[in-house]
Amino acid sequence: IWDFSAQLVGIPQPVFGHPVVTEAISMRKQFTSRGWTPSQTVLKVGDWVQIGDELKMVLEDVMSDSTGGALIRISPMLRQNYPSGTPLVVDRPCGVFKLQDNKQGIFRKVPGVFTDVTLSLVEAFYP
Repeated sequence: IWDFSAQLVGIPQPVFGHPVVTEAISMRKQFTSRGWTPSQTVLKVGDWVQIGDELKMVLEDVMSDSTGGALIRISPMLRQNYPSGTPLVVDRPCGVFKLQDNKQGIFRKVPGVFTDVTLSLVEAFYP
């Protein structure tokens, strides 16, 4: 799923280039990337980026350099290993989540055509 409260629900955030991870990474809170449009603000604080199956929030504005490289600070920390060249998804980035418990997804029906459901999800660390 993606963050339903983010702007990307109706309009995906713009993609500046074809970004990928620069070097092999694991267990990090920041990493370098390449393939961005040079000399642009490519991500903003609060934007989301997907690496593999992990959904991460960008912690500060990201400006690409003159060669299209950029340092990205994220939260939470990466949990898996990703080789150099792993694509970064910024248009409708998703993560793997699971229901918080077995009591989720109970529909509350109101006479007529009204239905209400609330789901609590947690990130699935190892899909």
